[in-house]
Amino acid sequence: MKNKIEGVGVEVVKFSTSWCGPCKSYAPVFQKAAQELQGDYSFAEVLPEEVDFRSYGVASVPTTIVFVDGFEQGRRQGAMMTTEQIKQFVEASL
Repeated sequence: MKNKIEGVGVEVVKFSTSWCGPCKSYAPVFQKAAQELQGDYSFAEVLPEEVDFRSYGVASVPTTIVFVDGFEQGRRQGAMMTTEQIKQFVEASL
């Protein structure tokens, strides 16, 4: 299982699918957090056709992982429904 990605700094990665209901409801909240925290952290969304989720130990979607300098520092399964929850999760992972 991978717990590392290429990258420097703080990267917040959302693993999701196009058919997942909670993923769809989480998408605008994640995008808003990405806009508000732009410059402090990098945000990305990956889909199963781009990355093998299993190689990251992702068994359910949405899953959000915080990587710091490429190493996994925090993971949360399920949709966070507020931008503030995302901010708190990222900050707690640092």
